[in-house]
Amino acid sequence: MRYKPGIDAVLERYRNFWFRRPGRVPFLIRITPLEQLRDEYFTDPVKYLRFYEDQFAARMEVADDFIPTASLDLGAGFSGGLLGGEVSFADDTSWSDHPLTSWDRLQDVRWDFDCKWGRHFERVMRHFCEGCEGNYAVGLRVQGPTDFMAALRNPTDLCVDVSEDPEHFHELARRCTDAYIRFIAWQMKVIPPLAGGYCDYYSMWMPGRSVYFTTDFSGVFSPGMYREHLFLYDQSYAESVERTWVHVHSGGQTHQVGNFLAMRNVIGIQIVNDFPAGPPLVDLTDLLRKIQRTHCLILRKFSLAELRPVLGELSPVGLFLDFPCATVAEAKETAGNWDDICAGIWKKKC
Repeated sequence: MRYKPGIDAVLERYRNFWFRRPGRVPFLIRITPLEQLRDEYFTDPVKYLRFYEDQFAARMEVADDFIPTASLDLGAGFSGGLLGGEVSFADDTSWSDHPLTSWDRLQDVRWDFDCKWGRHFERVMRHFCEGCEGNYAVGLRVQGPTDFMAALRNPTDLCVDVSEDPEHFHELARRCTDAYIRFIAWQMKVIPPLAGGYCDYYSMWMPGRSVYFTTDFSGVFSPGMYREHLFLYDQSYAESVERTWVHVHSGGQTHQVGNFLAMRNVIGIQIVNDFPAGPPLVDLTDLLRKIQRTHCLILRKFSLAELRPVLGELSPVGLFLDFPCATVAEAKETAGNWDDICAGIWKKKC
């Protein structure tokens, strides 16, 4: 791969990680100055792809497990546009209305490209795919059935609906689950796979027809209410792919981890640092060990200084670290010393 010399060794480390085999602990360094998006990229596929390629070129000598991935992120609010809402771009992300303001419009909820922003999404994706072969991967745009719901209907209204209008709530959930499953399947048909698998927004790779999902909306539910009202729909998505993992915010979703671990086809949990909205990493040690008993664990946005006191309590097998560095030089130095860093933590070469 042009932007990732040694891609075969990187992919083998991903396989070892996902199948919980011993090997060097895979890690991904975020060089934050290289990842700053601008509103203009979202509406101009040429500028958007150039942004990614400039980033890939700047970090080629960083020997981590980042896979150069042009991701169709298009901002946090774009999902509403895919389902017929309006989208605007500001503050380097996207914003959308919640178009399902009345249940009279429920019959119109579906996923296809027969809307303004659906056609734009397809145009950007196909542009990214045109030049990817041998150069970089194209990432799937990922969310989840229940987060599709929250994109369509105001989350506050949904919290009322689940008690006062459960029939419409569950009909919306069924429609959004079907839409999301078809949305992911369509992307997997259009995006060229990399070594038989797919990459994602986090520049990570999974083998087969596999990709993660989000369920941020679950954070406002108790574990019991999630099992009663939302679990089924996230489980349906999980069963539509070969394997998946769940993106979990430390500041609002860790109470649902038991439910996520119970899902079929879920093989990993990502814990994202929300501090100070979430607890310090050291306070999550027991939960992290619980996850590692049966599943892969991804730790994201915790600095190496925050990680060091906790990692010795965890197994290096089935562990993936995604942490920031301020400069390319710092990232190169950290990556170059990775074996020594691991040996210092686990008292052996990883």
